[in-house]
Amino acid sequence: MKKIALLLPVALLLTALPCAAQGPLSPPGPPAPTMKTLEQIHDRTDPRTPISSLPCTITNSGSYYVVSNLHSTTNGIVIETSGVTVDLMGFSLTGDGGVGGGSDYGIHVSGATNATIDRVVIRNGTVSRFDRGLHCQYMNNSRIEQMVVSGNGKSGVHLNGYSGQCDGNTIADCTISENGSAPFAGVVLSGYEGQCNGNTIGNCSISRNGNYGVHFYSAGGQCNGNTIANCTISDNNSSGVYLDGDNSGQCDGNTIDD
Repeated sequence: MKKIALLLPVALLLTALPCAAQGPLSPPGPPAPTMKTLEQIHDRTDPRTPISSLPCTITNSGSYYVVSNLHSTTNGIVIETSGVTVDLMGFSLTGDGGVGGGSDYGIHVSGATNATIDRVVIRNGTVSRFDRGLHCQYMNNSRIEQMVVSGNGKSGVHLNGYSGQCDGNTIADCTISENGSAPFAGVVLSGYEGQCNGNTIGNCSISRNGNYGVHFYSAGGQCNGNTIANCTISDNNSSGVYLDGDNSGQCDGNTIDD
């Protein structure tokens, strides 16, 4: 029995050796790339489209990013369709200071009364020295975040529902300062003969603007159910927040919190 116990492991080892030696010794070839680029990690919509010069007009849905600081003597970026994300990547869009009294926009969301634009995201950069920083016409259910909007001739951020709709948008984590003169403001929500309802301004610093800090303006339309929350609004030339139901308009059910 002792001899069998000593020989059994040896027999098993000899049986296993031919199996371990099977298969080719050389590797099958160079390893294939498996890593994603930084751009692919940053945005799952691959590939993103770079914006390298201004003016730039976006007519197709998708994700776009700015590659450097850019300057324009007219409009900056014009968005003409829904489902667009524009990431400024920390860079600046700079205008010519409104030379010639024109109406140039740093970023213009160009919807229409019968063709609203939705699901737009504008984020992470600076817009300055345009007539209006961000002018968003007939834009619904969209988001402006982590933007610095300063030194523009009229409004900093203008949500415009003139004779149409500009509803359900969010302005978050932005610094909006030193924009405009009367009758404009750092942030304008305009439901003039239309509606600008259910929008949110949150976690923003709105200061040193030439007229109002925030202006809710209905003028024969609606500017209802909007919220300002967790904001600092200071040192503006006129009212910090002006809720304006002019010309038989509605400016109802709005909330100013913290």
